[in-house]
Amino acid sequence: MCARDRRLPGIRRRKCPKCGVEMQDKKLARFVNVDICPKCEGIWFDHGELKELLQARFSERADPRTLLPADRDADCLCPDCRWPLYRREFMRRSNIEIEQCIKCAGIFLDAGEVDQVIAFLKSIGIEVNEEWLPPQEEDQ
Repeated sequence: MCARDRRLPGIRRRKCPKCGVEMQDKKLARFVNVDICPKCEGIWFDHGELKELLQARFSERADPRTLLPADRDADCLCPDCRWPLYRREFMRRSNIEIEQCIKCAGIFLDAGEVDQVIAFLKSIGIEVNEEWLPPQEEDQ
């Protein structure tokens, strides 16, 4: 599986699929390390990491039968496999467009989309772990 490169430090650095900048490895929870772009603040999740981070039940893998050639973004490549990512709706009726690799099932979320995913999951009654989130600053 292509996501294993992350487990071998120094082997290969991931580049942001949107800006091409080298991503930074960041630990968000006990067993979840993700790659964050310092420029656009997008986040790359290896397959299973988003579910593990949120400790929620939902399907992360896209159904290939629902993906169209027009959904393929040739300019946005998987940081592991180097395959073009596909744009797809996170879940039906979520109105959150994410990018996903159909080979390794990794997911790229643009800045702010993690918050949108959390809000959507909560709106449909799915419990979500938010302990890993930084505390929100209160408006003065």
